[in-house]
Amino acid sequence: MKHLFIFFTFATIFCYSCTQDPVSTTARLDNKLYPYLDRHIERAYPDDQPDVEAYMAAKEKVYADINNKDKSSGFDLEWQTEGPSNLGGRVTCITINPENDDIIYMGFGTGGAYKTIDGGDTWFPIFDNFPFLSVGGITIDSENTDIIYLGTGDPVISSIPHLGNGLYKSLDAGETWTKSGLDAQRIISKVEIDPTNPNKIFATSQGLPFTANNSRGIYLSEDAGSTWEVVYNFSDTTGFTDITINPSNPNIIHAAAWDRTRSNKLNNVVGEGSGIHLSQDGGKTWTKNIPGLPQGLQCKAGVTVCNSQPEIVYVVYIDENRELEGLYKSVDFGLTFESIDHDLDPGVMNGFGWYFGKISVNPNNPDHLFLHSVRLYESRDGGRTWDLGATIGFVHADMHGLQFSGDFIFLATDGGAYKRHIDDDLNGWEDFEDIPVSLFYRVAYNPHKPDLYYGGMQDNGTSAGNFSDMAWPRLFGGDGFQAVFNPNDPNHYFYETQNGGLNVTVNDGFIFDFGASGIDEGRKAWDMQYIMSPHDENIMYTATDRVYRTTNSYEPVWSSISESLTKDVLVGNRSPNATSISESPIDQGVLYVSFNEGSVYMSPSGGDEWINITEGLPERFVSSIKASPDQPASAYVTFSGFKDDDNTAYVFKTENYGDTWEDITSDLPNIAVNDILIIPNTNDELMFIASDVGVYGSEDGGTTWSRVGSNMPMVIVYDLEFNPVTQTLMAATFGKSIMSFPLDEQLGSSSTSVVQNSTITIAPSPASSYISILDNDLGENLSYELVDITGKALTNRVPLSSGSVIDVTNVQAGLNYIRLFHKDKIVIRSFIKG
Repeated sequence: MKHLFIFFTFATIFCYSCTQDPVSTTARLDNKLYPYLDRHIERAYPDDQPDVEAYMAAKEKVYADINNKDKSSGFDLEWQTEGPSNLGGRVTCITINPENDDIIYMGFGTGGAYKTIDGGDTWFPIFDNFPFLSVGGITIDSENTDIIYLGTGDPVISSIPHLGNGLYKSLDAGETWTKSGLDAQRIISKVEIDPTNPNKIFATSQGLPFTANNSRGIYLSEDAGSTWEVVYNFSDTTGFTDITINPSNPNIIHAAAWDRTRSNKLNNVVGEGSGIHLSQDGGKTWTKNIPGLPQGLQCKAGVTVCNSQPEIVYVVYIDENRELEGLYKSVDFGLTFESIDHDLDPGVMNGFGWYFGKISVNPNNPDHLFLHSVRLYESRDGGRTWDLGATIGFVHADMHGLQFSGDFIFLATDGGAYKRHIDDDLNGWEDFEDIPVSLFYRVAYNPHKPDLYYGGMQDNGTSAGNFSDMAWPRLFGGDGFQAVFNPNDPNHYFYETQNGGLNVTVNDGFIFDFGASGIDEGRKAWDMQYIMSPHDENIMYTATDRVYRTTNSYEPVWSSISESLTKDVLVGNRSPNATSISESPIDQGVLYVSFNEGSVYMSPSGGDEWINITEGLPERFVSSIKASPDQPASAYVTFSGFKDDDNTAYVFKTENYGDTWEDITSDLPNIAVNDILIIPNTNDELMFIASDVGVYGSEDGGTTWSRVGSNMPMVIVYDLEFNPVTQTLMAATFGKSIMSFPLDEQLGSSSTSVVQNSTITIAPSPASSYISILDNDLGENLSYELVDITGKALTNRVPLSSGSVIDVTNVQAGLNYIRLFHKDKIVIRSFIKG
């Protein structure tokens, strides 16, 4: 087998390296994300694009329901943020108070907005109570720094085009917000205030990205945001990403435009409108024909003005091949430009310059420049010669912005924000924020370490930890997805990277081997689903357009156990492939698999035959399928689509192996459902769904649903798992890290806090008849209960006298747990029954 990593320490370093600092474009695209374009769009199947009006209306309704909630739901406790906070998320903007550089605002692509008043030592959210958590730009009024404008919507428009609902304004430094218009513009990328008139404000809109429309353009308010008019609309496909007003002559305005359209059938990042546009009369009239700048088809452009010498303006252009077209300089306030003869490599943008397209200048030194790409590049001679401006590893890859304040520079990346002294070198950066805004695709439960939360993230690989220390270690690189653990062998588990990159270890991470031999590389999903059989840890299943099985999970070689089960159609510009796979925990070999083009199949015989059980289900993107843990003939399927006049929050149940289906959507909000979780040992009464606006739960088998938790923002949740030992619901949020919710009230457990660092150990393990408690640091008056791997209590709570042994003769072989109780504390330990 192919050895990927030799030593655990080296594995961690290497994974970080391959995620963060590849030696070539090919290495980066193999090991680090190329911004994935299809995940959101493909959920619109079979339509070309999401029904935006239906989606926006659904979010607004959920927002209203949350604010008008007048009854107890049974799920009114609070979520706990488990972490991590150190791995960060994509920062879209950093804005520093011009009167006090300890006050800083930061916006995230999906995580909302945060503020610090102590220079970054502590941060607090200031925009969590709103329906759209994507922030494009934050602007402070320099005349009154309590006045702040915040534009919603994600300006990058990559894997998941997160929309906004307009511009917000605060009069009290972010404590409260009111709407300030531009709702239909969907993505507000920048707000710029006229330095001579704080009531005159420009806002740039990238508009609705899915179709050609008139929501794109440059908008002007002359009454501090109360009313707006469009002053420039180049075309129905040209949005605007940036705008700068010259500080010495506010009549001169430059705006950066980008032609961007994204649907199931179109992925365009190039157009005639892309580039720099100029106004010389305060925004009344505009032109793209600026002497010295490129014309014709371009991808993206960026512009920056040197505040201390505002006659100097720099521009970067990205060409139609998504690479660096050129750098340009003006010494006449940006009225004309000349090309800069530079030494940058032609492939400096790694083939996707549309993700960046920015250049920054030191406001006090016009020769000191930074160029944004996968890496950061720095020039101190006006752009002629360039060096690395940051070492990947000291900072995260993918650079999205720079801000200067006093003697310091602040850097926005795909993995958080960094700070360095302006005269430091490329290794002088330090992380200056710890904010739990990581983008999780999957969350996992490790039965051997039930106090930890495992998960796979966009940009940040696989990690694990809990709230007691939010500085989680990186366990594996790439974009992280599902982790799978052998319940009977703590040394044997799998981590996954994008496009079905399975990696297996049999020695607790000391060595990882390639774990996907035999699977058709061309048909793997971005988030390829795979499972370990709950009946036999040697057997595993996965699926592409067909289903695969391995019977040796320690050295997996996969073989197909089905023909292609999909239609011959593209979904989101990709081949159709599986979205979920499940095996009945009750009947071995009863398998279910779902696909992104709307079909669902069942095998009653471990894959020997497959039955199409799609009839009676809607033709929409199938997001998950789960076999019941308690009812042998039952399974559940969810759908994630957007269509007006069509309840897209589909949740269906079968009680006869898919012969017929019952809609149990009931009173769920009309918005995408991404996963379903049925809690075992509840006769399928207690279940939860993950949606684009949070988590909903049912205590009556789907007859009624209620929002879970009093404090989860309206964030996308992609995956749910259950920790049966702590009786905790685990949620993978795409923008607020991993969160957990206690199910004590529903499952009848004691309200206790789990002790994370107890020295208590259990021996022997494996055990035959008895176990003993060693190194007891809780003291006297303990009680215990035995619990199996599903969380089912095997005994009532029993007092434990000092030095006594515990009889496990009648406990089933395999992994089990003991819960030790002392007053308001609980310690959980696992043991193997031989």
